[in-house]
Amino acid sequence: MAARNDALRAAIAAAGWSIDDVAARLDVDAKTVQRWVSQGRHPHRRTREQLARLLQVPSNELWDTDDPIPARRPSAPSTWPTRAEVPNALWSELLDGATERVDICAYSVMWLIETVPGLVGKLGAARRRGARVRIALAAPDGQHTLARGEAEGIGTGLQDLARISWTLLAPAAEDLDLRQHDLEVPASLFRFDDELLWNPYWAGVGEREAPVTRLNLADTSPGNGGIAAAAAKSFDWIWEHSLPHSG
Repeated sequence: MAARNDALRAAIAAAGWSIDDVAARLDVDAKTVQRWVSQGRHPHRRTREQLARLLQVPSNELWDTDDPIPARRPSAPSTWPTRAEVPNALWSELLDGATERVDICAYSVMWLIETVPGLVGKLGAARRRGARVRIALAAPDGQHTLARGEAEGIGTGLQDLARISWTLLAPAAEDLDLRQHDLEVPASLFRFDDELLWNPYWAGVGEREAPVTRLNLADTSPGNGGIAAAAAKSFDWIWEHSLPHSG
């Protein structure tokens, strides 16, 4: 186990903050911050730099320059013409690699449960690694859920899929942050740390036949950074306007 990070502990104390304060400012799980302090874990570079700015302490004074998480080149933006063409292995790869956050916003995740073997267990494993896992799905009896189903030509079918999704997520409910929305959601969004997959909803077109774009929040280039940041902001808005799922 890595040694605790006394420099980080001291900087947080000097700022007059608690572990929960840091977690709230970075929008990560408090257990993740605790691991940075007590186990000397390294956040991803983007998070590390953000925390150093918040604490007003140079990053190299808080973490060793011998970085156990090397800088990873952000993935280039890429688009698949349909969701069906996204490699199945990519979903598992991104989920298995997430250490800070997993955000999912959709009407249902039945297709993802079928695509990623052991999805519910993998979500729980991400949470136990310290990632904050937030999932916002549709209210099965919601009017917007029905309207979206009708727009896709499946009537009440989407409501049924949302209901089954909630049932299948139930075994991991205690490990996950679950919220239910009855909103006109413009796209499904899947975030794994800084990686995002964005699947828009189009009238008359099923989700499976709509395109998927891969973006990265660590890439600030005009063709990626603004879109990725806007997508992440959209998730946050939906999350704030959704209700906790009561089971």
